[in-house]
Amino acid sequence: MNGKEAINLLKDLITKNLEMPLIIFLDINMPVMDGFGFLAAYNGMDGPKLDIKIVVVSSSSHSQDIIKAKSEGVSDFLSKPIDEKMLSKFF
Repeated sequence: MNGKEAINLLKDLITKNLEMPLIIFLDINMPVMDGFGFLAAYNGMDGPKLDIKIVVVSSSSHSQDIIKAKSEGVSDFLSKPIDEKMLSKFF
């Protein structure tokens, strides 16, 4: 539901040595903790997260957001609205 819940879930998976997700679809605009807050927390975490592909899905098409997201380790940036064809390249 928000970036903080996602970070807590990932920490729980790491603590319990459970399988990590292969991909995370991340919105920039979320309640509680936005996408950039999530990326900062994620990049500061310890654990087996290096193989997770993070894809930002956002209504923002500002070049500054795209540059910032990619500098934070994001694999791809998709502008909303998205469709099945756009998502199919990840599976």
